[in-house]
Amino acid sequence: MDKVTECLDALIEEMRESRAYQNYLWMEEELEKAPDLKSRVDGYRIRNYRLQQSENVDLYDAVDSLERDSYALRKSEKANAYLEAELEVPYNNKDKDIESQIKDETSLLNLIKALNKLRDTNEDLTKHDGFELLDKPLSYRRGKTLIAMNLKDEPMEIDLKPGLLELSIGSIEVKENKIILPKHAAIVYKER
Repeated sequence: MDKVTECLDALIEEMRESRAYQNYLWMEEELEKAPDLKSRVDGYRIRNYRLQQSENVDLYDAVDSLERDSYALRKSEKANAYLEAELEVPYNNKDKDIESQIKDETSLLNLIKALNKLRDTNEDLTKHDGFELLDKPLSYRRGKTLIAMNLKDEPMEIDLKPGLLELSIGSIEVKENKIILPKHAAIVYKER
C-alpha cells in the first residue's frame, strides 16, 4: 500500500470514529423511524442544495421562499437535530476537527448555530411578512430587524436608528448613527 492510500484510509477511519460522525449516524437512524419527516427533511436538503447551485435566480425571493416553506419543518426538534448533526461532520473543513470548531467562536459551525438561534428567537425573523428590500446590495429589513451583507471589496455605510447589534461577521465600525461594514462583513441589527 502506498503512503497516500495509507493516509487516506487513516483519515477515513478517523472520520468514521469521530463523535460528530457517530452522532450524525445516530440522528440519521432516528430520522429513519419517521419516514414522513425524513421525506420532508430530504426535500428541504435537495431544495437547499439546488438553490446553492443555481445561477440567474432572484436570491432574495428564493431564500425567503425556502425559509417560509420550511418554517414548520425547522420547528421539529428531530429535524433540527439531524440537520445540525450533519453540519458538524467535519468533511468540509480543511483544517479543523469538530472539537476545534466548537471551541473557536469564529468557526463556521458556531456561526451557523448562532444564525439558527437568532432565526428561532428573533420575532421579526420568525414571521413571514414585512420583507423590505433596501437600496444597499444584499440588505433587507424584516419588521424592525435589518440584515446587511457587504460582498463588495469596498466598505459599505448603513444609516441606523437606535437599537441592538444582534450579530456581526467581520470587524465593523460604528460612527454615530452609522455602521460601516468592511468588505465581506455582515450584521443583524434590531431597531428599538
